[in-house]
Amino acid sequence: MGGILIRELMRRRGLNITELAKLVDVERSHISNIMAGRKKPSIDLALRLSKVLGVTVNEFMRKDGYRANTRSPDVKR
Repeated sequence: MGGILIRELMRRRGLNITELAKLVDVERSHISNIMAGRKKPSIDLALRLSKVLGVTVNEFMRKDGYRANTRSPDVKR
């Protein structure tokens, strides 16, 4: 899920997990937990990650599987 995209974007930027964590101002373990799917990034962190990794936040969130809650098709509006 999230780890695959983050890992690929880190590779493209020539970053390791420690460098990425420092650039977005979080602990290395927090990035590791996000990559392992144990945590989801806050909106603020998603913005910082997307900026550092060179993608839009929408692209980052969509590809990483962090979609906003949507109504089910059977709910009338």
